[in-house]
Amino acid sequence: MSRPLKPTRSTVHRKLHSCTCLPFLQFFGGGIYAPDPSTYDPIEILLNAETEEERNELTAKWRDNKLSELNFVGVVAALLAGVLTSTGSWPSILPSGELSPWPIRTTWYCGIVLSLFSLLTAADQTVRLHRLSSHRDGLDNVRKLLAKRVRKKKGRQASAEDDVEAQIQHHHQYQRSNMPGAEMSQERGATHEHAVRHVLQPGLLQVVTWQMPVMFLTSATICMIVGLFLHIWSATPHVGRMGTWDDDSKVAVTYTVVALVAIVLFCVGQVALYSPIRK
Repeated sequence: MSRPLKPTRSTVHRKLHSCTCLPFLQFFGGGIYAPDPSTYDPIEILLNAETEEERNELTAKWRDNKLSELNFVGVVAALLAGVLTSTGSWPSILPSGELSPWPIRTTWYCGIVLSLFSLLTAADQTVRLHRLSSHRDGLDNVRKLLAKRVRKKKGRQASAEDDVEAQIQHHHQYQRSNMPGAEMSQERGATHEHAVRHVLQPGLLQVVTWQMPVMFLTSATICMIVGLFLHIWSATPHVGRMGTWDDDSKVAVTYTVVALVAIVLFCVGQVALYSPIRK
């Protein structure tokens, strides 16, 4: 029995890499927002495992880890939605006590919508995984869902497994007319192994879809942070004109310094987690 081959850099893999083409922005593809190899590779490996038992084991492991991830994302999204909803009752820090400017309210309202959709997509994917797994052929159905779909000549959409089977049948017909029995059997097995290992790939839409709860949650968090910046600095329109530093100005400067330090440390951590995966 030959050893399983490592997944090759497929078209879907290259498309995911091109989403973060700028070198100094590639760490955003480390899984916290855009899909990365840690998202794509496990799916490709479980689709192309050598034996049925190994495929089932890897599929069950992927499903269990994905359910844990969705559960965590759903809890965090619910907490973030609660925090953003409570911003409407925060006391106004504007000197005149007027309503906050529209950009502040807009960013927070967008954050509420994004966090709710993060919660909704996490719940939807959790329910779908549980229902697929409850079927007798649940693990096989999960793999069929994850596999990329191809277009047949008739125009109907078919799964990658169907495309592999068609290639195998075509090859068998050709071999029967041109090869002796023993050699034909060996070549048939090699062709089947090659087709299973190299044709099945995760669909780009599937990879992005399973990343959506995290993408919505990250976007909502960004809206929350941007809204805080706008909210605090909206109380200091006089800075630089009157030459005085009141309490609002001190709060704004202190918050900005702490927030920028936290953002820099977060980016450093993302680069540290991103680099070993890409190498």
